[in-house]
Amino acid sequence: MAEHHDFVTANIDHFDKASGTYNSYPVLQDLTKKQAAFILSDGWSFNTESTTVLNFACGAGLIEKDLVAHCKYIQGVDISPGMVDKYNKTAETLGVSSKMSAIACELKGVPEELEGRKFDVVLCTMAYHHFESPGEITRILTYFLKP
Repeated sequence: MAEHHDFVTANIDHFDKASGTYNSYPVLQDLTKKQAAFILSDGWSFNTESTTVLNFACGAGLIEKDLVAHCKYIQGVDISPGMVDKYNKTAETLGVSSKMSAIACELKGVPEELEGRKFDVVLCTMAYHHFESPGEITRILTYFLKP
């Protein structure tokens, strides 16, 4: 019988430990800059007055540094409290706490989550390989998209 792996606990442990230095890796900085440039240039309309973004598995807020100026608000969500703390400190350092913040939780795709909010854009840029069920994560994320 195959042993069940607890992906959630393993991810929390790993990313809590990595949260202090995560944003300092040049390869991650370069990759997220390229991702942000692609997101902003590939025909997706971002409006500073109205576009709301959900960044799932947001990490420490690295991609937000390049996206926050182009939208109204970014809601980060991560299961790692360490990453969420780093994310919110990043927002504070950048002076954009009113435009981006993160919470630590495991989304299920139900009405009471995220105060019932829906988003124009939902991102999950570097985490699918960490999920036990990518299909279920996709279902959850599409739940939070505006119609």
